[in-house]
Amino acid sequence: MNRSGGRLALALVVLPALRCATVYSRGLVEDGAGTPVGGADVRLLGAGGKTVAAAVTDAHGCFFLQRTAPRGEKRFTLDIGAASYQPARLDVPLQPPVLLATLVTDSSSGESRIRATTASERSEKWEPRCIPLFPGGGAQSLGPN
Repeated sequence: MNRSGGRLALALVVLPALRCATVYSRGLVEDGAGTPVGGADVRLLGAGGKTVAAAVTDAHGCFFLQRTAPRGEKRFTLDIGAASYQPARLDVPLQPPVLLATLVTDSSSGESRIRATTASERSEKWEPRCIPLFPGGGAQSLGPN
């Protein structure tokens, strides 16, 4: 085998081992009346409840988290909380759809919840408030806090 063929074979063996999965989550946090909740803490938790990525929602209630996933982990818990509101949690895959969290006040008899957005919610709420995704920092910056 010539040198270039040997390098190609080595590259084909090494490249699959170098692949890294990315975990991300994006969405909106609102109160029960549909008002954005800015300053909410958003965390992706991995095995054992370890924080994989974290951010704080911006004034529009938007969040975007992205991080290289811990090796072998494919499921995570999205945890969202804010002062005076009941927290919400949802089991999510590596790359869930755009999510909508509705937080209810501590004094409410209801429960806070997180769910996938509908097509109309994405176009009428999420896109106008949260795109472009990367405006100079804030809740939409990449990486953990």
